[in-house]
Amino acid sequence: MKGSTSLVVVILVACIAAFAVFHFAARSPADLDIDQTDKRLIDSKKPTTSPDFKSYRDVVKKKHDFFSYMLPQIQQANRNTMSERNQILSIQNSIVLDGAEREIIKRLAKKYRVSITLKKDNQIADTDIEKLLAKIDILPPSLILAQSANESAWGTSRFATQANNFFGIWCFTEGCGLKPKLRDEGLHHEVAYFDSVQEGVNYYVKTINSHPAYKDLRAIRLQKRQGNVPVAGYDLAEGLINYSERGVEYIKEIQAMIRYNKLQRFDVASTPDSR
Repeated sequence: MKGSTSLVVVILVACIAAFAVFHFAARSPADLDIDQTDKRLIDSKKPTTSPDFKSYRDVVKKKHDFFSYMLPQIQQANRNTMSERNQILSIQNSIVLDGAEREIIKRLAKKYRVSITLKKDNQIADTDIEKLLAKIDILPPSLILAQSANESAWGTSRFATQANNFFGIWCFTEGCGLKPKLRDEGLHHEVAYFDSVQEGVNYYVKTINSHPAYKDLRAIRLQKRQGNVPVAGYDLAEGLINYSERGVEYIKEIQAMIRYNKLQRFDVASTPDSR
C-alpha cells in the first residue's frame, strides 16, 4: 500500500512539473523558438476560419498556426495602405489636380489626420504631399505579428475570441465593444468590437499611421526610408512608448518576441517603394 502511495505521488509530481513547464513556455515573451523559415507562411492565403488557439497543446504548432493565420491579413492591410500611397505618388506628379484627385487628397488627409491646403489653382504644396507620404506607409509584419500575439495572448484572449480584437484597441462609446473585467473605477472605455479580424488589423494599421501618440514610430520609419534603409519591426518598436502603460518594458517585450521568433524574416518581402 505504501509503495502504491509513493507511485501516485511520483506521478502527481511529474504531472505538475509538466504543466508548469508548458505554462511558463506559453507565457514567456519569446515562447519557443522556430529555427527554420517556413515559406508557406510568407505565401499564405487569407484564412477562412479562425483556429481555436485555446485548444492547442503543442506550443510550436500553435505559434506556427497563429502566424499563418495573421500574416495574410497583415499583408492585405499593407496592400491597402500601399494602394493609397501609390495614389499620392501618382498625384505628386500632377501639375494641376483634377476633381477626382482633389477628392482623393481630401479623403486621405482626413483619414490620416493631415492638415493640408489646396491652392486656388488646384495645386497642392510639396510639403503637404510629404506629410501624407510620411503617414501612408506600410508597417513591418514582424511588428504586427509580435503585437497581435502579445495583446491577444496568442489568440486566446476574450477580446480576440469574442470581439476579433487582437490588439487591445479601446473605444469610448457605450456598447462599442466589450467591457474589461478589471477596468478601474471611473474609467469608461471598452475594448473595441470588430466584425472580422481583418477589420481589426486594418484599424490597427490606420491607428499607428495616424494617431499622434505614434509620431515617434513614424519618424523612425521616415528616417529609414530617406536613408534607403530597410524598415524593420524591431526598430519601429522603439516608437511604441505610448501603446502600453508599461512603456519601455512593453517595448523590450515586443522586441524580444520579434527576435526570438525570428519574425524579421517576414519583413524582407514586404518593403514597398521607398520614395
